[in-house]
Amino acid sequence: MVLFYHTAKPKDPKPSHVVFLTSKYQRRYALFETERLIRKTLFTFIGALLPIHSSPALQMGCLGIVVLVSLFLYCRYKPYHSPEWNWIEIWLLFAAAVMITSVSTLPHCGGGKLLGEAAKVEAPPFFAISKGATRAAATALALSQRAHGLCITGCAFRPSREEVQQPLETEVTHRDARPIAEASRSRNLDPGMKKTAPVEAEYPHCDGLPDTGSHVIHTARIVNTSCTWHGNPGLQVTLKETLTFQGNLVLKGEIQIMGEQELDGINVSGKMTVIAANASFVGCRNRMQDGKGGALFIQRDFIVSNSGVKFENCRASEGGGLYAGGSFLQEAESTVTFENCTGRDGGGARVRKTFTQGRKSSAVFRSCSASGRGSGLNARRFSQEAESRVTFENCTGGGLFADGSFSQAAESTVTFENCTTGSSGGGARVKQDFTQGPQSSAIFRSCSARKDGSLGGGARVKEDFTQGANSSAIFRSCSARNMLEPLPAFLGLESNGRDGAGARMSRTFTQGANSSAIFRSCSAFYDGGGLNARRFSQEAESRVTFENCTGSSGGGARVKQDFTQGPQSSAIFRSCSARKDGSGLNARRFSQEAESRVTFENCTGASVASGSSLGNDVWES
Repeated sequence: MVLFYHTAKPKDPKPSHVVFLTSKYQRRYALFETERLIRKTLFTFIGALLPIHSSPALQMGCLGIVVLVSLFLYCRYKPYHSPEWNWIEIWLLFAAAVMITSVSTLPHCGGGKLLGEAAKVEAPPFFAISKGATRAAATALALSQRAHGLCITGCAFRPSREEVQQPLETEVTHRDARPIAEASRSRNLDPGMKKTAPVEAEYPHCDGLPDTGSHVIHTARIVNTSCTWHGNPGLQVTLKETLTFQGNLVLKGEIQIMGEQELDGINVSGKMTVIAANASFVGCRNRMQDGKGGALFIQRDFIVSNSGVKFENCRASEGGGLYAGGSFLQEAESTVTFENCTGRDGGGARVRKTFTQGRKSSAVFRSCSASGRGSGLNARRFSQEAESRVTFENCTGGGLFADGSFSQAAESTVTFENCTTGSSGGGARVKQDFTQGPQSSAIFRSCSARKDGSLGGGARVKEDFTQGANSSAIFRSCSARNMLEPLPAFLGLESNGRDGAGARMSRTFTQGANSSAIFRSCSAFYDGGGLNARRFSQEAESRVTFENCTGSSGGGARVKQDFTQGPQSSAIFRSCSARKDGSGLNARRFSQEAESRVTFENCTGASVASGSSLGNDVWES
């Protein structure tokens, strides 16, 4: 007889590092080490999310909650094999909780309230106390991390964000300078992202710079620290050489800069803020081949707060008046003017990121010119907040070039008048969407695109043009034409499907509820005397009027796909004409919803397509 014995295979031994972490705990609490790991993670997360310099009491409160939870768990379960170790851990956690509670209830902290305001009043004493208490608490907590032969006898303290960030920003602040809560609010500098505008510091006065009278700067100067230049009434400074600020610059009071330099004017390596000031820059010219900023070259952001700033007769390759490597922010009710400025890109200003207008602020770009893009302004995005205003007038080279989007908030206004370009978008050229907020208005008057094949005498929008509720858009006396247009007509050249004298959209022109759009006295050599778009859509009770518009095909409008009317909307085509199809409207499909209406008055055309259901006024392909 043969007997077979089955012997159970022994289990694989636990890895040594697992044994090291779990051996000091009771068997049923072998995973209690995860509590310690979670605690450390929370300490690091709270320290990063709630810096001690900005929210000291909130940080202490969150740390206290974590410590109290750990204290409760150790009191309840006592996970170690050794009772002494359990009691040492409990007493260390209790001591840390007591110290955190003491710091959070200091008498000058407002009886345990959030300490942001108290920190502003007594920042140096409080920071010293809270940092010292935090170090003490960190020491106690560090001693509690000594499990399984690991003993930490010192502690590490995380410096404030300013202490770390200062050298990264190449900003050197005077040691006696004391931060104050001054300047900017939060602005939407980028679409979809809420950014907090920076809080300026009360920097010391700029050494060696005048504050009153008339002065001439003959030699180049470099200011190594962030500083404030405060001008008294009547201060006038003539620049014959460059002023360089290696930190941030704050401009206050009244100051006029006259430019006689041939290179850079004022060069700011950080950001520049104009606060409660009346500043003007006149005759500043940067004649370098690739010069940036006739008056100002700013590496980061340019902020105008409660001030008026004017740039006049300035010139540079990029940004005739101003070049900003970051964003341009106008605070509420501030004003900025660019007049008779010239550049290749951005005759008035070149802004690498977003040009943002605060509530009730105003900007004017007048008689500026550019050989490239954006005679008034060249920016990545343009954003208007409620009741703000911007005007582009008599600009040569296109009033505005936006490499991204243009957006208007409620009751804001943008006006383009007598602006011309040799390419596309006499008033505005927008590479993404043009969006109007409720009750906002956009006016394009006497704007033109003069080159053959140009798109959009008033506006050239690469994507969608969208009107918010109760908003208005007016395109009047705009044109898109070839300067030699009699020659193609004589040769019998066909329409190329371009133009759009008032506006040219690559995608959809959408009217929101109760909005209005007017295209009057606009003309295109090719298609769409008033409008050329892929689709046109009207929402409920919206209104559009095409009057005295002319084009080769679609005298009033050329819509490549659908022209759709929503309930109770209206469309009027009056006194429009076309050399070919659709004196009023040329569209692939035309559809109406309940109680909508379309009216054709005195429209004339040279030909009628066979199968057209609405006669000479509208042609459906």
